[in-house]
Amino acid sequence: MLKLKWTTESRRVNDLVPFEKNPRAINPKQLKDLTKSLKTFNLVEIPAIDMDNKILAGHQRLKVLQILGRGEEKIDASFVLSCANWMVAEFIRVYGNYSMDDAQKIVDKIAIPNYPVIFNIEGEEFITRNDLTVKQEILILLCGQKRDINFLFSKTKDDNRSRFNGTVASMVAKKCIALKDDFYHLLPNGIKEIQKKNLLNHL
Repeated sequence: MLKLKWTTESRRVNDLVPFEKNPRAINPKQLKDLTKSLKTFNLVEIPAIDMDNKILAGHQRLKVLQILGRGEEKIDASFVLSCANWMVAEFIRVYGNYSMDDAQKIVDKIAIPNYPVIFNIEGEEFITRNDLTVKQEILILLCGQKRDINFLFSKTKDDNRSRFNGTVASMVAKKCIALKDDFYHLLPNGIKEIQKKNLLNHL
């Protein structure tokens, strides 16, 4: 089964870009009901976005937040590293009137299995590709979660700590990753490298 790589990111509402071909529309009654719901319960289901801040799901919720004068607020958003499979499932769901789960099952049946590059055995993680550089190993280890430098060093093929520290410093300088509160995080430049090199799939 194809698994999407999601993480939760903070974004300003006005920085999110509507998908120009979004097939959904909202009528006045739905707009009124949604406005009332957001005033009462706030944002219960967070929107989904891609690496360019383009909205994949949640257009109407975000539109109402702007109407309510909350465009400058920062909200949580589900950030997907690769949205291709999600878009196929969403297309099937909208135009075929399927639930999201049923749409995803259809995609799974026609897709080539994507086995994990990071495999978990009883709580311990292993990189299952042996063709990656140390830089590439660091990038996939940071997909969707923060890591400290000791963990990163223990999981990569480099056994020279000084050289490894130099690799990490170079990645920080190139803004592929960032250090905050003793943990490293993936940045957009790093995400682009993962997608460009197809690092999350077995070749």
